[in-house]
Amino acid sequence: MDLLNRWERFVRFTRSADPAADTAALLAEDRVVGWVQGRSEFGPRALGNRSILADPRPERNRDRVNQMIKQREGYRPFAPSVRAEDLRTYFEFPDTMPTPDFMVFTVPVRADRRAELGAVTHVDGTARVHAVDREVNPLYWRLLTEFGERTGVPVVLNTSFNNHAEPIVDSVEDALRCYLTTRLDHLVVDDLIITKRPWSHTDLCELAPALAPTATLVREDRPDGTTSRTITFTYLNGRSATLDPAVYEVLRRADGVASLRALGVGDDETGHRVARAIHELWSERYVDLTPPK
Repeated sequence: MDLLNRWERFVRFTRSADPAADTAALLAEDRVVGWVQGRSEFGPRALGNRSILADPRPERNRDRVNQMIKQREGYRPFAPSVRAEDLRTYFEFPDTMPTPDFMVFTVPVRADRRAELGAVTHVDGTARVHAVDREVNPLYWRLLTEFGERTGVPVVLNTSFNNHAEPIVDSVEDALRCYLTTRLDHLVVDDLIITKRPWSHTDLCELAPALAPTATLVREDRPDGTTSRTITFTYLNGRSATLDPAVYEVLRRADGVASLRALGVGDDETGHRVARAIHELWSERYVDLTPPK
């Protein structure tokens, strides 16, 4: 709660008496939701604790989620979560095999159900299905049940909660950072439903920048008299981004305490350009931005 209060210029939140039902209602209204519940996932797949969720029915939602958050190759499919008892209603899964609750099996979507699951059916008619057992994840199972009661389809699009530049989120801070730097509609953390507020250049300039722990600034004065300025991830084959001199100077003095305003980012054209550039670096996880404590 204290964390969200610190971000009050950027988000508002309400407490839900029934987060599964309220989130299902948002999904049925075609909202895309970040879903954070309990302990974080272990492994490569989102299994209902750190997930991005969407309505699986409209085919356009595949591209929509990709453009909003993932920014990955368009041919890569998104996976469905389905109630375990409805698994074989929608997917051709052998009766002799145990419930696929770790999203590791790719199976055919039943031919008569593919039109219903346009966002999660791959071009070859398959899906990497995740079956949700009521006893294993009762809250997520209830969300699927509530969504099914509203739409007739107890299935949701489920992808890992992260953008293209980071691993799956762990903490609430991670989730909030991803939410604020993507076009997700809502964020649900435990029983809190979080929605973005419109924010301004002035609000952005109240945030304090700091380099990511794995990022460093590099300045190179070349023999031809030119100078290059970059921010670079220090791990092997790490990405880098070119910085203009004004952005470089702000980040050179960034300490996670002084705000962009205190570091000299003003309201003129240059200030807006610098703030936009640093916001983009935040989205790419080269830097972090935090509100004052």
